[in-house]
Amino acid sequence: MVLISLDTTRADALAAFVAGDPGSFTPHLDALAAQARVFRAAFSPAGLTGPAHAALWSGAAPPPIGCR
Repeated sequence: MVLISLDTTRADALAAFVAGDPGSFTPHLDALAAQARVFRAAFSPAGLTGPAHAALWSGAAPPPIGCR
């Protein structure tokens, strides 16, 4: 499994999520997404990268592990 976590990147900036959008130019991610499973309904437990990653790796929500 390969998990790619991008900081401050919205889904609508990636061509894998916005098919045919000429403003999206991510050829390497597009090639990877074409051969992979793409989760289009994923969400983040926090609005900041640090607490979101802490929750991802610990399996707990940000407040109980001390992240704000």
